[in-house]
Amino acid sequence: MSTPSPAASSQLSHVQDEHFVLQLARAKGFEVEEGPLHVEEAMQSDEMFTSGTAVVVAPVGSLSHRVKPPRRGETKLFGEPGPVASDLYETLVGIQHEQREDQFGWIQPVC
Repeated sequence: MSTPSPAASSQLSHVQDEHFVLQLARAKGFEVEEGPLHVEEAMQSDEMFTSGTAVVVAPVGSLSHRVKPPRRGETKLFGEPGPVASDLYETLVGIQHEQREDQFGWIQPVC
């Protein structure tokens, strides 16, 4: 897995949701790299997703690079959520709903 580091882009903020997804991915045995992600690498990926408060984990439908309109070979179609995004989503939501063990101590009681 690759993700931009906070310093990689001034337009991307390092939010708590991303931290949870990265921590969960590492716990599941994924190698996580934080740093610049070049478009050539992204176009070669098997799966792409984003994370955030509202979406938790959401697949990226397609990726185009410097093409208007996209032409064959210059657009990568991802379609439905892949196995990694699906697993991370289901696990994170399961922890949020207390249906899965919270091995990280994320869930805190509120009085």
